[in-house]
Amino acid sequence: MKIRIAPLDWGLGHATRCIPLVRALQAQGHEIRLTAAGPGMLLFQREFPGLPIDAWQGYGVRYPKNPRWLFPFLVLQLPRIFSRVVREHLELRKLVRLGEVDAVISDCRFGLFHPRVPCFMLTHQLFLRLPASLGPLRRPLEKGVYFFHAAFLRRFQEVWIPDVSGENSLSGELAHGKHGLPHVRYIGPLSRFHSPSAGDTVSPSARIQVVAVLSGTEPQRSLFEKELLSLFKTLDGTRVLIRGKPSAAPASCDSASAASENPSDELPRLEQGELHIFDHLPTRALEDLLLRAEIHIARSGYSTVMDFHRLRLKGILFVPTPNQTEQEYLAAFLCGHGVANSLAQSQVRYSRNAVDAARFNSGFSKFQPFDPSTLRDFLAGHPLLHTE
Repeated sequence: MKIRIAPLDWGLGHATRCIPLVRALQAQGHEIRLTAAGPGMLLFQREFPGLPIDAWQGYGVRYPKNPRWLFPFLVLQLPRIFSRVVREHLELRKLVRLGEVDAVISDCRFGLFHPRVPCFMLTHQLFLRLPASLGPLRRPLEKGVYFFHAAFLRRFQEVWIPDVSGENSLSGELAHGKHGLPHVRYIGPLSRFHSPSAGDTVSPSARIQVVAVLSGTEPQRSLFEKELLSLFKTLDGTRVLIRGKPSAAPASCDSASAASENPSDELPRLEQGELHIFDHLPTRALEDLLLRAEIHIARSGYSTVMDFHRLRLKGILFVPTPNQTEQEYLAAFLCGHGVANSLAQSQVRYSRNAVDAARFNSGFSKFQPFDPSTLRDFLAGHPLLHTE
Protein backbone atom coordinates (compact mmCIF):
# COMPACT_ATOMS: atom_id res chain seq x y z
CA MET A 1 0.00 0.00 0.00
CA LYS A 2 1.01 3.60 -0.59
CA ILE A 3 0.80 5.13 2.87
CA ARG A 4 1.32 8.81 3.58
CA ILE A 5 2.47 9.81 7.07
CA ALA A 6 2.10 13.46 8.07
CA PRO A 7 3.02 14.87 11.52
CA LEU A 8 2.12 18.28 12.89
CA ASP A 9 4.92 20.88 12.83
CA TRP A 10 4.41 21.86 16.51
CA GLY A 11 7.87 20.98 17.85
CA LEU A 12 9.81 17.84 16.93
CA GLY A 13 7.84 15.37 19.05
CA HIS A 14 5.15 14.69 16.46
CA ALA A 15 7.82 13.77 13.90
CA THR A 16 9.94 11.67 16.26
CA ARG A 17 7.03 9.47 17.34
CA CYS A 18 6.20 8.78 13.69
CA ILE A 19 9.65 7.24 13.15
CA PRO A 20 8.75 3.80 14.63
CA LEU A 21 5.57 3.78 12.53
CA VAL A 22 7.60 4.39 9.37
CA ARG A 23 10.07 1.63 10.24
CA ALA A 24 7.37 -0.90 11.10
CA LEU A 25 5.35 -0.22 7.95
CA GLN A 26 8.48 -0.37 5.78
CA ALA A 27 9.34 -3.76 7.28
CA GLN A 28 5.88 -4.98 6.22
CA GLY A 29 6.46 -3.95 2.63
CA HIS A 30 4.40 -0.77 2.42
CA GLU A 31 5.44 2.16 0.26
CA ILE A 32 5.86 5.15 2.57
CA ARG A 33 5.73 8.81 1.59
CA LEU A 34 6.32 11.47 4.24
CA THR A 35 4.78 14.90 4.55
CA ALA A 36 6.34 17.42 6.90
CA ALA A 37 7.32 21.03 7.50
CA GLY A 38 10.16 22.88 9.23
CA PRO A 39 12.46 20.99 11.64
CA GLY A 40 10.33 17.84 11.36
CA MET A 41 11.13 17.65 7.66
CA LEU A 42 14.86 17.99 8.35
CA LEU A 43 14.62 15.27 10.98
CA PHE A 44 12.97 12.92 8.47
CA GLN A 45 15.65 13.68 5.89
CA ARG A 46 18.31 12.55 8.36
CA GLU A 47 16.45 9.47 9.57
CA PHE A 48 15.13 8.33 6.16
CA PRO A 49 17.43 9.67 3.43
CA GLY A 50 15.96 7.30 0.84
CA LEU A 51 12.28 8.16 1.37
CA PRO A 52 10.36 10.77 -0.62
CA ILE A 53 9.34 13.72 1.54
CA ASP A 54 6.84 16.37 0.51
CA ALA A 55 7.05 19.82 2.07
CA TRP A 56 3.57 20.92 3.02
CA GLN A 57 2.94 24.15 4.82
CA GLY A 58 2.57 23.57 8.55
CA TYR A 59 0.15 25.19 10.95
CA GLY A 60 2.85 27.66 12.02
CA VAL A 61 1.72 27.90 15.63
CA ARG A 62 3.63 30.63 17.46
CA TYR A 63 4.17 31.30 21.15
CA PRO A 64 4.28 34.70 22.85
CA LYS A 65 7.36 35.64 24.84
CA ASN A 66 5.16 36.28 27.87
CA PRO A 67 3.49 32.93 28.72
CA ARG A 68 0.54 34.71 30.35
CA TRP A 69 -0.73 35.53 26.87
CA LEU A 70 -0.40 32.00 25.50
CA PHE A 71 -4.09 31.07 25.49
CA PRO A 72 -5.42 34.28 23.85
CA PHE A 73 -2.43 34.20 21.49
CA LEU A 74 -3.42 30.71 20.34
CA VAL A 75 -7.08 31.70 19.98
CA LEU A 76 -6.10 34.57 17.68
CA GLN A 77 -4.22 32.10 15.46
CA LEU A 78 -7.23 29.82 14.98
CA PRO A 79 -8.42 31.40 11.67
CA ARG A 80 -5.01 30.83 10.07
CA ILE A 81 -4.85 27.27 11.44
CA PHE A 82 -8.30 26.45 10.05
CA SER A 83 -7.38 27.85 6.65
CA ARG A 84 -4.38 25.51 6.53
CA VAL A 85 -6.54 22.58 7.62
CA VAL A 86 -8.79 23.29 4.64
CA ARG A 87 -5.81 23.57 2.28
CA GLU A 88 -4.28 20.27 3.35
CA HIS A 89 -7.65 18.57 3.00
CA LEU A 90 -7.96 19.82 -0.58
CA GLU A 91 -4.42 18.67 -1.32
CA LEU A 92 -5.23 15.19 0.00
CA ARG A 93 -8.37 15.02 -2.16
CA LYS A 94 -6.21 15.79 -5.17
CA LEU A 95 -3.72 13.03 -4.30
CA VAL A 96 -6.52 10.49 -3.82
CA ARG A 97 -8.04 11.49 -7.16
CA LEU A 98 -4.65 10.85 -8.82
CA GLY A 99 -4.35 7.45 -7.14
CA GLU A 100 -1.22 8.40 -5.17
CA VAL A 101 -2.54 7.51 -1.69
CA ASP A 102 -3.99 4.26 -0.35
CA ALA A 103 -3.97 5.22 3.35
CA VAL A 104 -3.06 8.17 5.57
CA ILE A 105 -1.63 8.38 9.09
CA SER A 106 -2.04 11.92 10.38
CA ASP A 107 -0.35 13.00 13.58
CA CYS A 108 -2.65 15.86 14.63
CA ARG A 109 -3.10 17.29 11.12
CA PHE A 110 -6.87 17.61 11.10
CA GLY A 111 -7.46 18.09 7.39
CA LEU A 112 -6.09 14.70 6.32
CA PHE A 113 -9.33 12.73 6.19
CA HIS A 114 -11.07 11.29 3.14
CA PRO A 115 -14.09 8.98 2.70
CA ARG A 116 -12.44 6.82 -0.01
CA VAL A 117 -9.18 5.83 1.75
CA PRO A 118 -8.43 4.70 5.33
CA CYS A 119 -7.32 7.73 7.36
CA PHE A 120 -5.99 7.34 10.89
CA MET A 121 -5.49 10.10 13.44
CA LEU A 122 -2.56 9.68 15.84
CA THR A 123 -2.97 11.68 19.04
CA HIS A 124 -2.44 11.34 22.79
CA GLN A 125 -5.08 13.97 23.60
CA LEU A 126 -8.76 13.17 23.47
CA PHE A 127 -9.45 15.73 26.20
CA LEU A 128 -7.76 19.11 25.74
CA ARG A 129 -7.02 21.02 28.92
CA LEU A 130 -7.54 24.77 29.22
CA PRO A 131 -5.67 27.15 31.56
CA ALA A 132 -6.69 27.30 35.22
CA SER A 133 -6.68 31.09 34.86
CA LEU A 134 -10.09 30.81 33.17
CA GLY A 135 -11.55 30.10 36.61
CA PRO A 136 -15.13 28.80 36.72
CA LEU A 137 -15.35 29.01 32.92
CA ARG A 138 -12.68 26.38 32.48
CA ARG A 139 -14.78 23.21 32.84
CA PRO A 140 -17.71 24.26 30.60
CA LEU A 141 -15.26 25.56 27.99
CA GLU A 142 -13.35 22.27 28.08
CA LYS A 143 -16.58 20.39 27.40
CA GLY A 144 -17.30 22.63 24.42
CA VAL A 145 -13.76 22.18 23.10
CA TYR A 146 -14.09 18.41 23.49
CA PHE A 147 -17.27 18.21 21.37
CA PHE A 148 -15.63 20.36 18.69
CA HIS A 149 -12.47 18.23 18.82
CA ALA A 150 -14.46 14.98 18.74
CA ALA A 151 -16.34 16.18 15.64
CA PHE A 152 -13.02 16.33 13.78
CA LEU A 153 -11.86 12.99 15.16
CA ARG A 154 -15.03 11.28 13.89
CA ARG A 155 -14.00 12.12 10.34
CA PHE A 156 -11.17 9.58 10.60
CA GLN A 157 -11.63 5.82 10.29
CA GLU A 158 -9.76 5.31 13.56
CA VAL A 159 -8.07 7.33 16.29
CA TRP A 160 -4.79 5.78 17.41
CA ILE A 161 -3.63 6.55 20.96
CA PRO A 162 0.08 5.86 21.58
CA ASP A 163 -0.54 4.54 25.09
CA VAL A 164 -1.98 1.55 26.93
CA SER A 165 -5.69 1.46 27.76
CA GLY A 166 -5.60 0.44 31.41
CA GLU A 167 -3.16 0.77 34.28
CA ASN A 168 0.35 2.13 33.76
CA SER A 169 -0.97 4.76 31.40
CA LEU A 170 1.53 7.45 30.42
CA SER A 171 -1.02 10.06 29.34
CA GLY A 172 -3.48 9.89 32.25
CA GLU A 173 -6.67 11.87 31.81
CA LEU A 174 -5.54 13.33 28.48
CA ALA A 175 -6.48 10.11 26.67
CA HIS A 176 -8.62 8.17 29.14
CA GLY A 177 -12.18 8.64 30.29
CA LYS A 178 -15.69 8.57 28.86
CA HIS A 179 -15.13 9.88 25.36
CA GLY A 180 -17.96 8.23 23.42
CA LEU A 181 -15.74 7.57 20.39
CA PRO A 182 -16.16 3.95 19.20
CA HIS A 183 -13.18 4.04 16.85
CA VAL A 184 -10.43 4.77 19.43
CA ARG A 185 -7.63 2.19 19.59
CA TYR A 186 -4.74 2.13 22.06
CA ILE A 187 -1.67 1.00 20.14
CA GLY A 188 0.99 1.26 22.88
CA PRO A 189 3.66 3.93 23.38
CA LEU A 190 5.78 4.93 20.37
CA SER A 191 9.49 5.65 20.55
CA ARG A 192 12.31 5.74 18.03
CA PHE A 193 14.73 4.35 20.65
CA HIS A 194 15.59 0.71 21.39
CA SER A 195 14.83 -0.80 24.76
CA PRO A 196 17.98 -1.23 26.87
CA SER A 197 19.07 -4.84 27.27
CA ALA A 198 18.77 -6.44 30.70
CA GLY A 199 21.99 -6.19 32.62
CA ASP A 200 23.38 -3.30 30.58
CA THR A 201 25.68 -1.18 32.70
CA VAL A 202 27.61 2.01 32.08
CA SER A 203 31.20 2.21 33.28
CA PRO A 204 31.88 5.04 35.77
CA SER A 205 34.39 6.65 33.42
CA ALA A 206 31.72 6.97 30.70
CA ARG A 207 29.02 8.48 32.90
CA ILE A 208 27.57 11.92 32.25
CA GLN A 209 26.29 14.01 35.13
CA VAL A 210 23.43 15.68 33.28
CA VAL A 211 21.91 15.71 29.80
CA ALA A 212 19.37 18.37 28.85
CA VAL A 213 17.24 17.93 25.74
CA LEU A 214 15.48 21.02 24.40
CA SER A 215 12.37 20.95 22.24
CA GLY A 216 9.32 22.97 21.33
CA THR A 217 8.62 26.20 19.51
CA GLU A 218 10.16 29.63 19.82
CA PRO A 219 10.63 31.82 21.73
CA GLN A 220 10.26 29.47 24.71
CA ARG A 221 12.87 27.03 23.39
CA SER A 222 15.53 29.78 23.39
CA LEU A 223 14.44 31.08 26.78
CA PHE A 224 14.74 27.55 28.19
CA GLU A 225 18.21 27.23 26.66
CA LYS A 226 19.30 30.46 28.30
CA GLU A 227 18.13 29.24 31.70
CA LEU A 228 19.90 25.90 31.27
CA LEU A 229 23.20 27.50 30.31
CA SER A 230 23.05 29.57 33.50
CA LEU A 231 22.33 26.41 35.50
CA PHE A 232 25.15 24.45 33.88
CA LYS A 233 27.68 27.05 34.99
CA THR A 234 26.89 26.07 38.60
CA LEU A 235 27.25 22.32 38.04
CA ASP A 236 30.32 20.13 38.04
CA GLY A 237 31.00 17.08 35.93
CA THR A 238 30.23 16.31 32.31
CA ARG A 239 27.22 18.23 31.05
CA VAL A 240 25.52 17.88 27.66
CA LEU A 241 22.98 20.22 26.07
CA ILE A 242 21.12 19.14 22.91
CA ARG A 243 19.46 22.24 21.52
CA GLY A 244 16.80 20.47 19.44
CA LYS A 245 17.59 22.42 16.27
CA PRO A 246 18.29 20.04 13.36
CA SER A 247 18.20 23.03 11.01
CA ALA A 248 20.74 25.12 12.93
CA ALA A 249 24.16 25.86 11.50
CA PRO A 250 27.15 24.99 13.68
CA ALA A 251 27.82 27.75 16.16
CA SER A 252 30.73 28.55 18.39
CA CYS A 253 30.43 28.75 22.15
CA ASP A 254 32.61 29.45 25.16
CA SER A 255 32.57 25.88 26.41
CA ALA A 256 35.06 23.13 25.65
CA SER A 257 32.87 21.70 22.91
CA ALA A 258 31.45 23.87 20.16
CA ALA A 259 27.87 23.35 19.06
CA SER A 260 27.56 20.98 16.14
CA GLU A 261 25.06 18.98 14.12
CA ASN A 262 26.93 15.67 14.40
CA PRO A 263 25.06 14.40 11.30
CA SER A 264 26.61 10.92 11.31
CA ASP A 265 25.60 8.08 13.58
CA GLU A 266 29.02 8.16 15.20
CA LEU A 267 28.87 8.51 18.95
CA PRO A 268 30.08 11.94 20.08
CA ARG A 269 33.38 12.18 21.95
CA LEU A 270 33.07 13.92 25.27
CA GLU A 271 35.74 15.50 27.43
CA GLN A 272 35.15 14.55 31.04
CA GLY A 273 34.11 17.45 33.25
CA GLU A 274 33.27 19.77 30.34
CA LEU A 275 30.11 21.28 28.88
CA HIS A 276 29.19 19.98 25.43
CA ILE A 277 26.55 21.56 23.21
CA PHE A 278 25.00 19.95 20.14
CA ASP A 279 22.36 21.43 17.87
CA HIS A 280 21.09 17.97 17.02
CA LEU A 281 22.08 14.33 17.43
CA PRO A 282 20.97 11.28 15.43
CA THR A 283 18.89 8.68 17.21
CA ARG A 284 21.66 6.26 18.16
CA ALA A 285 23.97 8.96 19.52
CA LEU A 286 21.19 10.61 21.56
CA GLU A 287 20.11 7.26 22.97
CA ASP A 288 23.68 6.53 24.06
CA LEU A 289 24.00 9.86 25.89
CA LEU A 290 20.65 9.46 27.65
CA LEU A 291 21.55 5.99 28.90
CA ARG A 292 24.89 7.24 30.23
CA ALA A 293 23.43 10.25 32.06
CA GLU A 294 22.59 10.36 35.76
CA ILE A 295 20.18 13.31 35.42
CA HIS A 296 17.87 14.03 32.47
CA ILE A 297 16.32 17.50 32.01
CA ALA A 298 13.65 17.97 29.36
CA ARG A 299 10.23 19.35 28.53
CA SER A 300 7.35 17.14 29.62
CA GLY A 301 6.03 16.75 26.10
CA TYR A 302 4.39 13.38 25.49
CA SER A 303 6.92 12.20 22.90
CA THR A 304 9.71 12.84 25.41
CA VAL A 305 7.73 10.94 28.05
CA MET A 306 7.44 7.94 25.70
CA ASP A 307 11.16 8.07 24.85
CA PHE A 308 12.17 8.17 28.51
CA HIS A 309 9.76 5.34 29.27
CA ARG A 310 11.24 3.25 26.45
CA LEU A 311 14.75 3.70 27.88
CA ARG A 312 13.57 3.07 31.48
CA LEU A 313 15.30 6.26 32.60
CA LYS A 314 15.61 7.52 36.15
CA GLY A 315 16.81 10.87 37.49
CA ILE A 316 14.27 12.90 35.47
CA LEU A 317 13.59 16.62 35.90
CA PHE A 318 10.73 17.89 33.76
CA VAL A 319 10.40 21.60 32.92
CA PRO A 320 7.02 22.13 31.18
CA THR A 321 6.68 24.94 28.68
CA PRO A 322 5.15 27.83 30.67
CA ASN A 323 1.36 27.83 30.51
CA GLN A 324 1.23 24.90 28.08
CA THR A 325 -1.46 23.00 29.92
CA GLU A 326 -0.76 19.58 28.38
CA GLN A 327 2.88 19.62 29.51
CA GLU A 328 1.98 21.01 32.92
CA TYR A 329 -0.54 18.22 33.40
CA LEU A 330 1.90 15.49 32.31
CA ALA A 331 4.63 16.83 34.62
CA ALA A 332 2.23 16.87 37.60
CA PHE A 333 0.76 13.46 36.70
CA LEU A 334 4.16 11.76 36.46
CA CYS A 335 5.48 13.54 39.56
CA GLY A 336 2.50 12.14 41.43
CA HIS A 337 3.63 8.65 40.42
CA GLY A 338 7.18 9.29 41.60
CA VAL A 339 8.50 9.06 38.05
CA ALA A 340 10.07 12.50 37.89
CA ASN A 341 10.51 15.85 39.58
CA SER A 342 9.14 19.02 38.06
CA LEU A 343 10.36 22.59 38.00
CA ALA A 344 9.11 25.89 36.59
CA GLN A 345 11.23 27.32 33.78
CA SER A 346 11.77 30.56 35.71
CA GLN A 347 13.48 28.59 38.49
CA VAL A 348 15.88 26.53 36.35
CA ARG A 349 18.96 28.71 36.71
CA TYR A 350 18.70 28.53 40.51
CA SER A 351 17.92 24.81 40.68
CA ARG A 352 21.18 23.06 41.52
CA ASN A 353 19.50 21.48 44.55
CA ALA A 354 16.55 20.38 42.41
CA VAL A 355 18.96 18.65 40.02
CA ASP A 356 20.50 16.75 42.91
CA ALA A 357 17.05 15.81 44.25
CA ALA A 358 16.04 14.36 40.88
CA ARG A 359 18.55 11.55 41.41
CA PHE A 360 16.15 9.92 43.86
CA ASN A 361 12.99 9.63 41.77
CA SER A 362 12.11 6.13 40.61
CA GLY A 363 11.79 6.93 36.93
CA PHE A 364 9.83 4.49 34.80
CA SER A 365 11.03 1.39 36.63
CA LYS A 366 7.53 0.82 38.07
CA PHE A 367 5.79 1.10 34.70
CA GLN A 368 5.16 -1.81 32.39
CA PRO A 369 8.19 -2.28 30.12
CA PHE A 370 7.87 -1.31 26.49
CA ASP A 371 6.93 -4.26 24.27
CA PRO A 372 8.20 -3.64 20.71
CA SER A 373 5.98 -6.41 19.34
CA THR A 374 2.81 -4.48 20.25
CA LEU A 375 3.09 -2.03 17.37
CA ARG A 376 4.34 -4.64 14.92
CA ASP A 377 1.45 -7.01 15.65
CA PHE A 378 -1.11 -4.21 15.59
CA LEU A 379 -0.06 -3.02 12.13
CA ALA A 380 0.40 -6.53 10.72
CA GLY A 381 -3.08 -7.58 11.81
CA HIS A 382 -4.93 -4.40 10.87
CA PRO A 383 -7.66 -5.20 8.32
CA LEU A 384 -7.33 -1.83 6.56
CA LEU A 385 -3.56 -2.12 6.12
CA HIS A 386 -3.33 -5.51 4.39
CA THR A 387 -1.38 -5.63 1.14
CA GLU A 388 -2.98 -7.59 -1.66
